[in-house]
Amino acid sequence: PHYAMSELFSLAVTDALEETTALASLAGMDYDFSTTSTGFEMSVSGYSDTLQELLTTVLETVTGGTSGGVPVPGFTETRLSILVDTYRRALYNADLDTPATVLPKYYAKLLTRTPTYTRTELRAAAAQPLTVAQLQSFARDVVYPSSRVECMSFGNLSPEEALAMAQAVAKGLGYSAAKAPTEPEELGAVVLPENSTAFTIPAPNPAEANSALMGTFQLPPVIPARELTPKKAATLHLLQNVMQQRCFDQLRTKELLGYKASCSHKAIRSRTYSTSYLRV
Repeated sequence: PHYAMSELFSLAVTDALEETTALASLAGMDYDFSTTSTGFEMSVSGYSDTLQELLTTVLETVTGGTSGGVPVPGFTETRLSILVDTYRRALYNADLDTPATVLPKYYAKLLTRTPTYTRTELRAAAAQPLTVAQLQSFARDVVYPSSRVECMSFGNLSPEEALAMAQAVAKGLGYSAAKAPTEPEELGAVVLPENSTAFTIPAPNPAEANSALMGTFQLPPVIPARELTPKKAATLHLLQNVMQQRCFDQLRTKELLGYKASCSHKAIRSRTYSTSYLRV
């Protein structure tokens, strides 16, 4: 249930900041707060002279303004009820998407990320009663105390400005001092067995007449991201460009097997996971 709670919390933050950030966007500023498979991702962008102010505004909503404060202060039960209903509807309506949309957006993630959750599990979690106090307590008492901060700044920020922004995030989450950097957790691929492995998934919508096929080819040996040199990366890009044209010409134009044919590559950090993570 934590993943569903995390998504609902990110929706609550976005909703609470809608009016403020709408004005900021008119001034060329932007932000994002979303849920990932390992936590939350927050980003701010815009002019460097006012970026710290935008970050502070977002943090005040995310954390309540102070360490141990109440996240999304002033959020009402009525707004939460609307968000929960919207979230539940989205989980059910997703089954009405075409297989060509569902496959890369949902099931492909099972091969290339840490374990995600099926819609059935998320629907069950989202069906549970939820109050604003429970959502706030989840972020303040469950997520933040066990979290760590990873920050990346780029653009025309000075080193001092970038450090000040990172310290503001750490302080907002209750960290009194910066800690020594640690090796980031690796998001790995499920290393498939040798030869061919086929997974067949029924279309979520029984009335759907179309199908989709996704083929994944793992190039041996699996190359850790830190060892992916510019030459190897350029070679992968070149291979993708060649395969993309051939794929479309053969499958779409000549054989008329479908209305959509594409090819892409993904470089991810290498870690062996049990195929039991392929939950469908």
